[in-house]
Amino acid sequence: MPNEKPKSGLTRRGFLELSAGTAALGAASYLLAGRISTLVPMVSAADVYKGDGWYPGLCKMCMQGDCVTRNHVVNGIVVQVEGDPRAPNNAGRLCPRGNAAIMQMYNPWRVKAPLKRTNPKKGLNEDPKFVEISWDEALQTVGTRLAKVHQDDPRKFVMVSGFGQFASYFSAMLPFMQIYGSPNDVPSRGQACAYHFFGSLVHMAIPDSVADMDRTEYVINIGRSQGPNIAVASSGSKVYVDAIERGCKIITVDPRCSPEASKAHEWVPIKPGTDFTFVTSMLYTMLYEMDINQLDVWSIKNRSNAPYLIGPDGEYVVDKASQKPLMWDEVEKRAKPFDAMPSMNAALSGTYEVNGVTAVPALQLIKDSVKTYTPEWAESISTVPAATIRRIANEFVSHAKIGSTIVIDGFTFPFRPVAVQVERGAWQHPSIGPWTDGVGKIIQELVGSLEVPGGATGNFAPQSMILSPGDDGVKAPSAEAVAKPWKFPPDLIDSHSFYPLSHTLPSLMAKAIVDPKTYHIPYEVEILFSSGGNPIHANFARDTFEKMYAKVPFSFTMSLTLDETAVMADIVLPEDSFLERQSFEFSLLQVVQPHKVSTASTRSIAMFGRRDTSKIQKLHNTKNSVDIMMDLADKCGFLTGDMGFLKIMSLMMGAPQLDCSRRPTLDELGEAILKTGYGDEKTLAGCTDAAGPVYKYKTNGKENFNYYYWPDNKTRFSMYHIHPLRVGRKLRADIKEAGLTAVPGWKEEDMEFFFHGFRATPNWILTEELSAPKEYDLWAFNWKTPGFPFYCGDTYGNVWLNETMKKFDPYEFAIWINTETAKKRGIKDGDTIIVESRYGKAQGAAKVTELVHPLAIGVPASHGARSTMANPIVSDGPNFNALCTIEETHRAIDPISGGIEEGPAVKVYKA
Repeated sequence: MPNEKPKSGLTRRGFLELSAGTAALGAASYLLAGRISTLVPMVSAADVYKGDGWYPGLCKMCMQGDCVTRNHVVNGIVVQVEGDPRAPNNAGRLCPRGNAAIMQMYNPWRVKAPLKRTNPKKGLNEDPKFVEISWDEALQTVGTRLAKVHQDDPRKFVMVSGFGQFASYFSAMLPFMQIYGSPNDVPSRGQACAYHFFGSLVHMAIPDSVADMDRTEYVINIGRSQGPNIAVASSGSKVYVDAIERGCKIITVDPRCSPEASKAHEWVPIKPGTDFTFVTSMLYTMLYEMDINQLDVWSIKNRSNAPYLIGPDGEYVVDKASQKPLMWDEVEKRAKPFDAMPSMNAALSGTYEVNGVTAVPALQLIKDSVKTYTPEWAESISTVPAATIRRIANEFVSHAKIGSTIVIDGFTFPFRPVAVQVERGAWQHPSIGPWTDGVGKIIQELVGSLEVPGGATGNFAPQSMILSPGDDGVKAPSAEAVAKPWKFPPDLIDSHSFYPLSHTLPSLMAKAIVDPKTYHIPYEVEILFSSGGNPIHANFARDTFEKMYAKVPFSFTMSLTLDETAVMADIVLPEDSFLERQSFEFSLLQVVQPHKVSTASTRSIAMFGRRDTSKIQKLHNTKNSVDIMMDLADKCGFLTGDMGFLKIMSLMMGAPQLDCSRRPTLDELGEAILKTGYGDEKTLAGCTDAAGPVYKYKTNGKENFNYYYWPDNKTRFSMYHIHPLRVGRKLRADIKEAGLTAVPGWKEEDMEFFFHGFRATPNWILTEELSAPKEYDLWAFNWKTPGFPFYCGDTYGNVWLNETMKKFDPYEFAIWINTETAKKRGIKDGDTIIVESRYGKAQGAAKVTELVHPLAIGVPASHGARSTMANPIVSDGPNFNALCTIEETHRAIDPISGGIEEGPAVKVYKA
C-alpha cells in the first residue's frame, strides 16, 4: 500500500551501524524497503554517485537557519553533517538539531510522492485515504483551482506560511501572493510568539532588541533567551558564555531556572504574567528614589521626546506656525519648537500655560503614571522581593557608566554598557505584556543605552535609514509599528484591521473562515495553502483549526511528513529535505540578522549560503519549494512578463539581472543572486567546500552603530509612546463610523480592556488569568527547548532528537512543578499529573524540581501532536497549547501584538 506506515523509525545507533557496515546504496535501500513510492523506481547502482567527499551546506533545523555546514557524502549518502569552522557566525559549531539533520532526510515517515485525498470527509480522526498521483496531476489540480479563484476573487485564496519556508517565503511565496493579488498571507506561528511592536516603534528592533555582547557589562533578560535555551549555534550560545567570562553580569528574570539563568549572575524567579510589575517598579525606583542627575540627563533631553510638552488630550502641544512639538525653555521661560532651542535648556518637569492649554513635559506624565508602582506593590503581585528590585535598578544605573565615552575609528560615542531585553515570555499577556517591553525601552532611555556601544541595538544591520526621524523629530514608526490601514468590511481574513499593530493573527483567520459573518468578512475562503509549518498544532484551539480545514472546499500543502495539516489537505506536495535541496539561502537584503545577540562577528554580515547537493542521492519523488511555486505560477499564467512572477521574485531576491523571459533553473537563480550581491566574478561552481563560505561585512567599526548615522539630537527615541495612543483613538473612531459597538468577538463591556494598552504611558490592569477563580491557584507557562524550538525540519518526528532528549534530559517531556508545591498536593517525581485550565487539560509525568517558581507549572516545547499518520513519537509529551484559549470573551488576545495569553491559571492534581 502506498505510504504504508513503518513500524518504527531508524535510531541514530542503527543508522550509524548500518552506514558503517553497508554500502551507501544498501543503506538507502534499507530505508526505503517496502515503502518506496510505486511511481519512483529504485535507483540503480550504476546511477548512484561513487565517491567520498565534503560539500557545502546550510542548516535549516530552526527558524534562524543560517548555520553554515559541511556535508560528508559517501557514494551518494550523507553520513555526517558538521559546522563549518570558517563560517563567521557559527564558527564550526552546530546544535543537536543540526547534527540530527541526517534523520530528516532518511526518515521513513516522509511523504514520498504527491498525494490526493479520496475521502471527502475531513477531520483529524478521519482517514484521508490518500492515493499517490503524478506531479503533473497534482500541479494541474492545484493550478486549475488557483486560476479559477484568481479570476473570481483573489481574496478567497489564503496562504499560511511557517518558519520552515523562511527563505523560500521571501524568494517565491511572497512574490506569488503579490502577483496573485491576495492580501491573505498569514504567517502561521506568530500568535504564540508576538513581541515586535515596541522594538519597531522605538529603534527598529526586528525581531528583537539585542545587547552589544562584545562590550555590555550588565544585561537584564526578562522572559527571553539569548541563545543557550534554544541552542543557537550561530553566535548565540558561545557569545553568551564569552560575555560572562569577560565579567558581564546577566540577570535572568524568569519563572524557571533556564540554561541562561544557570550560567547567569543571578536568577530572579517571578510569577508568570507579572513581568510588567517588575519593570514598572524599576522605573519607579529610578524616577522617585534616585536624583535626576544620577540618570543620563543629556540623553533624556537630546535623544528622547521626554521634554516635549503634552496637553490635556495627551497630544504634543505644537508650534502654531511650524506644527512642531514644543519644549519649555527654562532659560528664556517660554515654549519653543524642539529644534529651535538648545536641548539642555528644556524642562523635564513642571506645569506651563502654552497655546491656551495647561501643558507638562512628557517625562512628568511618565513619572506620574508609575507613582503607585513601588517595589513593595510589585512584590505583592510578582513575589519578587522589593529589596531585589531596588538593588537591580541601582546596579543597572551604576553599570551604565553615565557620562563615559568610547572612541571607535576616530568617532566618539556615548558608552552605556547596559541593556534590558524583553521577549515572548513577558509579552504574551494581553494589554500589559507588550508594555513590559515598552517600559524596558524607557528604562534604557533614562540611561542613554539605546543604539550606542555597550547598549541595546535593533536586531538589524546598521544603516543610515534605521533611525530616520519623522517631522516631530522622533524616530518614525517602522515595520510592525506601522498601523495596518483600516477597511470595512475587511479584505484581510485575519481581522488585522481591528488589530492594526499586531504581528500575525492565524487564530482569528481560522475563526473568520469558520464564521465569516461574525468577523464581517464579505467572502468565503475557497483555497487554503500551508507550507513550512503546521498551523493546526502550532496554534491554540486545534478544534477551531480542524473546523477551518474541514470547511474550506480545497486545501493543499507542501510538507515533509503527514502532520495534522497534511492529513486535512486535498493535495499534499512533498518537499525535498533541505539536505537534498539543491538551492541557496540568502537573507533579506543579503544581510544576516544575528539571532538573539549582537557581536562584531555577526553585525552587518552578508552571507550567501549554498547547498551543493549534486552528489547526494535524492530518495523520493519530491520537489524544491521554489520549483513548485514556479510551477504554480506557470499554471496560473503569470510566470513570465514585465510584472510576472519571475520579475517580482528576482527583484525581491536582489537579482535584477536575472533573465525573466524564461523559467530559470535553481542554479541560475542562485548565481544571479550571488553575482548581484558579491561580484560578477563569483560563480556557483566556485562555491565549493574547499573555497569555504561566501560572506562580507556591509559595515565595520564605527558604522556598526546606528548612533554614528544619527548622533547627538539628530533623532530622538519615543519615551512618551504617543503612537499607540493615536492608533487607538483612530481605531475607536473607525469602529464607531462602521456602526459597530465592539471589535468582532469581544463583548461591548470589555472594550475598555481592549483599548487599555493603546496609551502613551504605562498603566497596570488585572488580566483575565490573574483574576481567575481561586481553585486555579497556579499559572502555567511554556518555553522553547534545544531539541524542539521551532516547527522547522520535523524536529518532533526526528528519532535521534527524540532518543537523545529522552535519554539525557529528564526535564524535556515532563511537567515541571516546584518541590514544595508538589509536596502540598501529594505529588512525587514521575507521577502522572493533570494540569487543568478553564479551557483544557494537559497530562504528563511530573518533574519535581527547585528550578521553577512555586506558583508556576512549566510545560516545555510544543509536544503532544495529534496526527494519525505521522511518526507516533510526535505525540510524546504534554501539549501546552491545550491549556490556552483564543476566545475574545476571555480577553485572551492582546489588542496590541495580537499574541495569545500564555500564562493560563491552572489547577494540578494526580491522574
